[in-house]
Amino acid sequence: MKIPQLKKKPEIKSCHNISWEDNYSWIHQNNILEVLKDNSKLLPEVKKYLEEENSYTEFHLSDTKKTRNHSGKRFKHR
Repeated sequence: MKIPQLKKKPEIKSCHNISWEDNYSWIHQNNILEVLKDNSKLLPEVKKYLEEENSYTEFHLSDTKKTRNHSGKRFKHR
C-alpha cells in the first residue's frame, strides 16, 4: 500500500521580517469551527487525504486490532 502524500502548494509567508516557504498552508480553513461541527465543509482534497491516511494506518496496524480492542476495553472499565 502506497503512503498517502498531501499535495504541496508552496506559499511564501513572512512575519517580523523573516520569510519562509510553507508548502501546506493551503489546508488551513478560516471556518474551522464550522468544519468541526459539520465535516462536509472540509476541503475535499484534505478529506480525501485523511481518508487515505486512515486506510493506510488501519492496513498496517490490522494485525494489532485484537490487542488494541482488548486494551481499549480494559481502560474503559477503569
